[in-house]
Amino acid sequence: MDDELFALAPLGFATLDVDFYSSSKDALALFEGRPDVYLPFVTVYVDDLALSTHTRYAGELLAIREFNDTHTKRKICKIEQLRIHRPRWENWQDRMYAFHNFAHSQYNTLVIPDTDKDRQLPL
Repeated sequence: MDDELFALAPLGFATLDVDFYSSSKDALALFEGRPDVYLPFVTVYVDDLALSTHTRYAGELLAIREFNDTHTKRKICKIEQLRIHRPRWENWQDRMYAFHNFAHSQYNTLVIPDTDKDRQLPL
């Protein structure tokens, strides 16, 4: 990974769409860089969860579980209760995960305005 490039534009979204356990495990190495090359919280779309052969013991979910087991300050987890914040149910909502980078210096910084008047974050 080119850490210098990511430091200029930190990673904020990723898609895990590599179909198999072995390729998923390799792809998750993306999240092993310096803490500053990521936003503190990265949204991750995990594509192949609907396959009947993919469970927590096989496929992408196994690769995610093993990543979590081997990283104490970095975790990938499903975004729970996403559907209650959406006007209607869509299949993609069950495939939304998040990479938490607890080692990031700004992990505990509030990024959502505390008032309803301005919910637009500066670019």
